[in-house]
Amino acid sequence: MKISTKGKYGIKAMLDLALQHGEGSTPLKDISERQGISEPYLEQIIASFKKAGLVSSIRGVQGGYQLVKAPSEVSIAEIIFVLEGPLLPFEGTENISTIEDTILQEVWDRTRETVNKVLSNITLAELVSDVRSVRERNSPMYYI
Repeated sequence: MKISTKGKYGIKAMLDLALQHGEGSTPLKDISERQGISEPYLEQIIASFKKAGLVSSIRGVQGGYQLVKAPSEVSIAEIIFVLEGPLLPFEGTENISTIEDTILQEVWDRTRETVNKVLSNITLAELVSDVRSVRERNSPMYYI
């Protein structure tokens, strides 16, 4: 399984919004600067999140974007699904004609289930907590 740049940037953008959660809307330009993502590319990513109901936008001088749900209610799996589609770490065997094919298909199915389970159990709130913990230790290498 490989997550595209779009998926990685999407997680970073949503984490940025989660870090600002409860403080009003965040301008796209601010997210772009903090995360090192070009504004046009970020606009595409945020549009996908808006369409999926994960973020909302506010127009005007104080405008920007914000999470629709609490960070504890948004999983990494949900973010990746919006941008990448279903997580299928391995393509299944199309023509299952042998016992070996059947066994391998079960391996791929179990792998997919495990990856989905792990990513479904990691929320933005958990990542926010991790970021804040690192910041408290004053490790500039990990600042977002």
